[in-house]
Amino acid sequence: MPKRYLGALLALLLSACASMNNALHPSTQVVKDDFDGSLVVRQQPVSAANGVREPWHTLGFEWSQKHPDTVYLTVGANGAGNISEVAFNADGRIYDNLKVVNSASGRFAMPWSSFLALAEAGSVKMKVARLDEATVSSFGPKHPGAAVNPRLSSFVTTVREVRSGNKNPLAKLDKKKKDAKPAKK
Repeated sequence: MPKRYLGALLALLLSACASMNNALHPSTQVVKDDFDGSLVVRQQPVSAANGVREPWHTLGFEWSQKHPDTVYLTVGANGAGNISEVAFNADGRIYDNLKVVNSASGRFAMPWSSFLALAEAGSVKMKVARLDEATVSSFGPKHPGAAVNPRLSSFVTTVREVRSGNKNPLAKLDKKKKDAKPAKK
């Protein structure tokens, strides 16, 4: 096989790997609420387990200008059943009694200040409880196998930008919309 074909094949494979990585580990998004124009920062759920030896847990988060002191968590676990409780142990400090927003979808509310403590902790243990069982996974710099680790810092950075009002995180989105070709009718 000529070298030029080999190079093209290698580029194609690398592109496919990058696309698969983005699909499995989506990045932080900033969207504008169509109803009231407020900004929402969202991270879709990704693995919050430090490898295959831990129970499969996922964690996603959302922050809105409408509720600037609250982060909404989306928690998932392997198997069926509503999640009745989620609690965190961040470097020995316990965060429990989170407000249940919707147990069927694993949605909980947490104060922004408590969320920052999780994001800045070296070791975080997440306990996910259902009616008859509780399982624990771990993430943070001391647990490098968790996909949620880089997503936490990206999410916090983006929320801080939106909260500060100094930057327009939607500039890239607006530019893409302007550059997009209109749909043919």
